[in-house]
Amino acid sequence: MGRDSELRELVRKRGNLRGRLTLFEKYINSLDKTNILEQQVVEIKLRVANTETIFSDFQEVQSEIEGLSDEPELLTQLEIRESIESQFYSSMSLAKTCICNKVLKNLRSLKNLGESTEHWDTLVIFLITTKLDPNTCQKWEDKKNTFEKDYKPKLDDIIEFLKNRSDVLDMLKAQGHKQNTDSPKRSIINSSQSQQMRSFVANKQLTRASTSATKSSRAFKCIMCDGSHALYSCITFLNLPVQDRLTFVQNKRNVICTNCLRTGHALDDCQFGPCKQCTQKHNSLIHIDNTASCNSLRFLPTLTHTDTPANNATDSAHANTSSLGPNSITSYHSKQAVQSNTLDQVLLSTALVEVCNNNNTYIVARALLDSGSQRCFVTESLCKKLHLPTIQSTLNISGIGNSVMCSEQSCDLVIRSRFNDFSRRLNCSVLPKITFCLPNSRLDFNSFQIPQNVKLADPDYYVPSEIDILIGADVFWDLLQVGLIRLPTGPYLQNTRLGWVISGTVLGNKAYSTNNQTSNNNIIYCSLSTSLEGQLKRFWELEEVDSGKSGNNNTYTEDDRLCEDLFTSTTIRDSEGRFAVRIPLRESADSLGDSYESAKNRFLSLERKLDRAPELKSIKQEPLGIYQLNTVTYGTASAPYLAMRCLRQLAFECDDELVSSNILNSFYCDDLIFSHDNKQELLTLCENINKTLLSGCFPLRKWSFNFDVSPSDSFTKSLSLDKNAQCKTLGLGWCNSSDELHFKTNLNIDVDVSQLTKRKILSFISQIYDPLGLLAPVIITTKILIQKLWLYKIGWDDPVSSDLACLFSKTVSSFQYLPQIRVPRHVTTKHVQYLQLHIFTDASQDAYGACAYIRSVSTSNEPVVKLLCAKSKVAPLKPVSIPRLELCGALVGARLYKKIIESINLTFNNTYFWTDSTIVLGWLRTHPIALKTFVQNRVVEINDLTSGCTWSHVSGVLNPADMLTRGVNLPELVHKDLWWNGPGFILDGNLEKYNLPDIPSDLPELKPDKVVGLHASCNSFPFDKFSSFVRMTRCVAYMLRFIHNTRHKTNHIQGALSVEELRRSTILLARLSQIDSFPDEWSKEFVSELQTRTKWQKNKGDLNENTLVLIKEENQPPLKWRLGRVLAVHTGKDGVSRVAKIRTASGEILRSFSKICPLPVDITPTENQVSRGGAC
Repeated sequence: MGRDSELRELVRKRGNLRGRLTLFEKYINSLDKTNILEQQVVEIKLRVANTETIFSDFQEVQSEIEGLSDEPELLTQLEIRESIESQFYSSMSLAKTCICNKVLKNLRSLKNLGESTEHWDTLVIFLITTKLDPNTCQKWEDKKNTFEKDYKPKLDDIIEFLKNRSDVLDMLKAQGHKQNTDSPKRSIINSSQSQQMRSFVANKQLTRASTSATKSSRAFKCIMCDGSHALYSCITFLNLPVQDRLTFVQNKRNVICTNCLRTGHALDDCQFGPCKQCTQKHNSLIHIDNTASCNSLRFLPTLTHTDTPANNATDSAHANTSSLGPNSITSYHSKQAVQSNTLDQVLLSTALVEVCNNNNTYIVARALLDSGSQRCFVTESLCKKLHLPTIQSTLNISGIGNSVMCSEQSCDLVIRSRFNDFSRRLNCSVLPKITFCLPNSRLDFNSFQIPQNVKLADPDYYVPSEIDILIGADVFWDLLQVGLIRLPTGPYLQNTRLGWVISGTVLGNKAYSTNNQTSNNNIIYCSLSTSLEGQLKRFWELEEVDSGKSGNNNTYTEDDRLCEDLFTSTTIRDSEGRFAVRIPLRESADSLGDSYESAKNRFLSLERKLDRAPELKSIKQEPLGIYQLNTVTYGTASAPYLAMRCLRQLAFECDDELVSSNILNSFYCDDLIFSHDNKQELLTLCENINKTLLSGCFPLRKWSFNFDVSPSDSFTKSLSLDKNAQCKTLGLGWCNSSDELHFKTNLNIDVDVSQLTKRKILSFISQIYDPLGLLAPVIITTKILIQKLWLYKIGWDDPVSSDLACLFSKTVSSFQYLPQIRVPRHVTTKHVQYLQLHIFTDASQDAYGACAYIRSVSTSNEPVVKLLCAKSKVAPLKPVSIPRLELCGALVGARLYKKIIESINLTFNNTYFWTDSTIVLGWLRTHPIALKTFVQNRVVEINDLTSGCTWSHVSGVLNPADMLTRGVNLPELVHKDLWWNGPGFILDGNLEKYNLPDIPSDLPELKPDKVVGLHASCNSFPFDKFSSFVRMTRCVAYMLRFIHNTRHKTNHIQGALSVEELRRSTILLARLSQIDSFPDEWSKEFVSELQTRTKWQKNKGDLNENTLVLIKEENQPPLKWRLGRVLAVHTGKDGVSRVAKIRTASGEILRSFSKICPLPVDITPTENQVSRGGAC
C-alpha cells in the first residue's frame, strides 16, 4: 500500500500541473494575435518563464509515475478508486470546485490511459449522485422528469445541473443569504459586549493558489500559545476559568469561531453542533453555568495534543466530524429554503364541516385548522346565515407583530363531521373576516397524486375559497387520529375526525392564473392586523375624554428611553464639531453576521474578472481600504430621531436663550420657520442661529425673507424675491413678496363619474393638505362623504352609488377655485398694543368643531380681526344628542386654545369663548358633581383648560363655526367675510350685550336629586301598654338614664331616681303625646321651624353696588368661597330685590341674595370701642 499511496499522490500532483498548463493554453488562445499590447508582452514573458518551470515539473512527475508502475491497469484502478472514494459534499457551493472538477479530471486521466470513457455516463452519474445531499438528489430527479421519455441523461447534463445549482447558491450567499446548517433547536447568542466597528481588509499577496493550498491542507496554530494545536486542545486555555475563556474568545471573535473554536469561517457558517449543556450556538468550554463546578473545572497537563478534540464528556469542542452526515435534515431544509427568491406555495389545513343552524338543520362551511390559535373564531356572515344568537363579549386579539384587533361578540355553534358521528360544540368569537381566500392561488390538483382510498376533509383544497370558521388549539388536538402520509410533491396528509387534511409546502406546483391576473405566491397569511377601515373610522369617533395631560413630551416609552440613554452616553463631537452617534439597534449587531468571507470572495471574484480583462488590470490598483459610515443612512428608522436629537442637543448647549428657543420650537423636519417684528433683530437672530448650527456642521441654505435682504449678508442665500417668488412649507405655498399663504395642490378635477370607486375618492381627498384648517368648511364635506361611503359597506374597487357620485363630482368641481384663495400670513396689525383671542364653537348632527380669531389693536387704535386656525370633526355614526355634540365642540375649542397658547409666542390680554348653546353654558356654570358622567368629564376638562377665560353666548347667525359643521362650497367660502374676518361685533369691541344669556333652569344630563323624607309616626310611644302613669314615668326616666350613661363614660348616674330625672321624663312623655295627638301641625309648623336660621329672618336692607361679597358654595368650605363685587341689583315685579349681578375673577355671574354674604369692609366704631382705644 505504500507504493499505491505514493503513486496516488504523484497522479494528483500531475493533474494539478496539467491544469496549470491548460490555463496557460487558454490564456494564449484568448489573446488577439493581431494587436498585442506592450504590457501584455511583458505578462506573456512572465507566464512563459513560469510555464517552462511547470512543464519541467510535469515531465519529472510523469517520469516518476512511469518508474513506479509500467502497468496502465494499476493507474486506471487508482483513478477509478479515487472517483469512488471521494468524500460526501453537503454544501452545494463546493459542487462546482470539487465534484465536477474531480470527476472530469479523473475521466481525462482514464482516457489518457487508454480507457473508453465515452459510454460510462450512467455509471458516473450514479457515482456522483451518491456524493450529493438528499435535497440536491431530489432536484436532480425533478430535472430528469423534464427530459423526454426515452432520453437517457448524459454526463454533461448532470455537470451542467451541478454548475447551475452552485452558481445560484453562490449568488445567494453573496447577497447575504446564509445557509442555516444548525439544528432547529439552536438559537443565535446575543452578545452583550459593545458593538465594534469591523474593517474588511485583504492581503495584497493573497492569490488563488495560496487560497486553494490553505483549503487543501490546514495546519492548526493556537492563537493563545502559538503552539501547533487547536485552541480547544491548548492546556493553557483549558486551565483558565470559564469566565476568562469566554472573555478571551469574545476578544478574538473576529479571528475564530465561538462555536467550534476554529479559524477560517464565521459563526453563522459553522457546521458543528451547539453547546451540549444549553443548545446555544457557542462552545461548551465557554458555557457559563450557575453551579460552582464549572468554574472549578481544570484540565491536567497530561493530556496529549491532537489535531481533533476527543469526544468525551469533558471535551465538547463540537469538532468531532469534518462535515455533516448524509442524513442531515437541517442541511436539507436550509438548502431548500434558499434555492430560489420566490416563496413556495404552502397549504394550510382546511376542512368542510357541517354546522347546525337555529332550525337544527346542517349546512356546509369551510374551516381552517390552526394549532397556533388559542380560541375558535367564526365570521359574521356565517352567523347571520345560521341565525345564531350572539352575546356581547369584548376580546382583544393579538397577532403577529403585536397587531391587535377587537371582537365584540361571541356565539356557540355545533359542528359535525361529514364522514362519521363526531360532533363538537364550539364557543367562537365573531370577526368580520378571518383571513383572505386560501390557498392564495389555484393549484394543479393532478400533480399531488393523492391515494384513491383517502377521503379528503376538503375536496376542493386547491381552489381559493373563503374561510368561515377557525378551529383553534382547544379543539385541534382532539381532531387528530393515527395516519400520516408524505406526498411526492411535498405536503403531508393527516388523518382527522373530519377526514384527511392536506398541509405543507408544495414543491414544483405552478399556480394557475385566473381572470388574466398573475398569482402572487409571496403573500403570507399569518397576522391579524388593524384594517384601513378601522383607521379611517377615527374621523368620526367622539373626542376622547383624555385631557392631554398624558401627552407630556417628557414621557418616554421603553424604546424611547433606551434611545435617549444611548445617545447621551455614546455621542461625541469631533474636532470640527460634527456629531458622532451610535445607531440604536433593537438587536445586537452580532446578529447581522460576519461578512468578511463574502467580502473576500467578492474580492477574489474581481481578481478573476480582471484576469479575463487585461486592459482593466493594467490600471493602477490600490489595496483594499477600511471605510467608515460618515453619515446617518437615509431611510433607516432611527435617522429622523438622530437628526432632530442632534439639533436639540445644539439648542441645549447654546447660551443664547432666543436662539435655543427657536431651534427647539421652530424646526419642522429640515425646515426652519420663524419671524420677528424687527428686521434688523431678525437678521441678527438668523446669523446667530446659523453660527450655532454651523458649529455642529448643520449649514443652513436657501434663506427666504418677505423683505429685501442685502447681498452682503454672507450667511444668506435667499431665493428670488420678485412678485412670482414662491416657496413651500408645511404643505402650504408662501408667496414671500406679498407675505400670503396659498394652496399649491394640483388636483385633477376631471373625474369619470361612471368609474368612481371608494379607492379613487379617498385618493383624491387625501391630496388636500390643510394643517391650519383654513379650508375646514370645505374639507368637512369630504369627511362626511367618506363616512357615507362606510355606511354603504361597499368594497374598495366597487362602483359607488349615483347620489354619492354626484355629490363627489360637485365637490371636486369646486376645487378649481382653490388657487384663488390667498390668506395673509401675518394675522396681527403693526405696533400691537392690545391682543384678544376669540374662539367660536358649534355643532350639528353631521359635525362639530371650533375656529379661532385674533383681534389686535394698534397704537393708533385701529382694530384688525383675522382667522388664525380651525379644527373640525365628523359626528359619530351612533346617534348623539345635539347638546352633547355642542359640548364636544366646546371641548375641541378648549383643546385648540391650549395648542395655540403652546405654539404661538404671543400674550393675549383677554380670551373669549363663544357658543350658541345655552345648555352648554349652563353645564359649564354647574358644579360637575351634579352632572352625569359623559357631561361631567368634559366639563371638568373644559374648565381646567379655559380657567380664567370668559364663556359667552353668540347667535347662530353670527357664529362662524356654524360653517364648520354644515359645510360650504369653495366658491362661496372665498367671499365669506364672516369666515375670514369673524363677526362684526368683535371688530367693534362691543361685547357687553353678549355676556348675559338666559340660562335654562331645566338643564338636561343632571343627576337626580337625593330626596330625604321625614316621616312622623302616629304611635311615637306605646302609652297603652302602661296601666299606671307613675310606672310609665319611672320607666322612661330609667331609659333616659341609660342613654346618659351610654353617652358619658365617666359621669354615670347611679342610685335612686332623682326629682330632676322624673321631671325630664314627664316633659318627654308630654311631647310624645302631643306628636301623637296633633301629627299634621307638628310636621308642618314645628319641624319646619327647626330648620330656620335667625340671621335670615330679619331684613337688613338691599345690597348696594360695589359691595364686596362672598358667593356661597354648597360643596365648598367658607374659606374657599369666591370673592366678588356687586355690579347691579335686579328688582322683581313686587319691588323686592332678590338677584344681584356680580363680577368675579372668572367672569360675571348672577346670584340670588340667599347665596350672597356681604363683607363688612367699613365699620364705624361704637362709643365703647372709641373710649377703649378704638376697634381692633
